[in-house]
Amino acid sequence: MIDFELIKKVFLLLKERGIKLITAESLTGGLIASEFTKIPGASEVLWGGYVVYTAEAKISLLNIEPELIDSFGVVSPQTVEAMAFGAVRNFFDVSCASEPAVSIAVSGVAGPSSLEGNPPGTVCISSAFFCPVPSDFKKLHDSKALKKEALVFKTHTYRFSGSRDEVREQTLNKAFLHVLSLTERTVAPIRNCRDFIHKE
Repeated sequence: MIDFELIKKVFLLLKERGIKLITAESLTGGLIASEFTKIPGASEVLWGGYVVYTAEAKISLLNIEPELIDSFGVVSPQTVEAMAFGAVRNFFDVSCASEPAVSIAVSGVAGPSSLEGNPPGTVCISSAFFCPVPSDFKKLHDSKALKKEALVFKTHTYRFSGSRDEVREQTLNKAFLHVLSLTERTVAPIRNCRDFIHKE
């Protein structure tokens, strides 16, 4: 069952602290973004999302190295963490460098068949949180490139049980818990870096 109260809690937290959300979904096929947008005002938080159901989509839309997928598979902590990073990096490339953002990335086996030796219910989830401190704003803005070291990650592999839909719903709930655990201890950041850059 989808925990809509959890989704609303995440929405209110991200809205209050000026953090944008980006989704990168494989087995959920857009379910995470869809459920999030049921909240009125979701556009204040949700920047966008990617449905990357195939390896080719992950490579072309999130710039994941093909060698990474060849080495570890599409259902792996390494790949899902690269998805989370790729989603934030795409946001960084088109937005102001000082805007904080958090991503949700999920890849797994909803069932009924196994995939790459992983049984149904195997799900990898990663969230990546980018929250630069004010002293880094101008440096990041000028560099035009986001490094993985600038983010904080929470990545884990789960073994869910139940039907295909139940696995997808459990994935959604865990994904939002990832976001909550990364962002709930933050303080309200500067919402508009243009003000900061103008003062420099």
